[in-house]
Amino acid sequence: MSHTAALFVDHRGYASAALDGGPWRAASAPLEPWTAAGVLGGAAGVVLAALVAVRLRHRAPRVLRPVTSRLRAAHSGHVGDYAAWPTAGVASFGLLLFTV
Repeated sequence: MSHTAALFVDHRGYASAALDGGPWRAASAPLEPWTAAGVLGGAAGVVLAALVAVRLRHRAPRVLRPVTSRLRAAHSGHVGDYAAWPTAGVASFGLLLFTV
């Protein structure tokens, strides 16, 4: 863990520095090494997301065409859509994490 990251997670040290004016020295935490399973899982996720994006952009399978056509119709091309859709995606992801 980098020094800055250690400072970020040291809540007691931050509270002491903020409330008492004391020095802020972060406690050191052990660095967690990367694992092959973690790297392969991340790479597989990126590759699958790219393949799905390319496949849906050019021609969606017949089963997904009603869904993709509704999504394309919902995106009007207005500037506000570029803020609304990422916000909806982040909110949906947050709900997914909250329910799991």
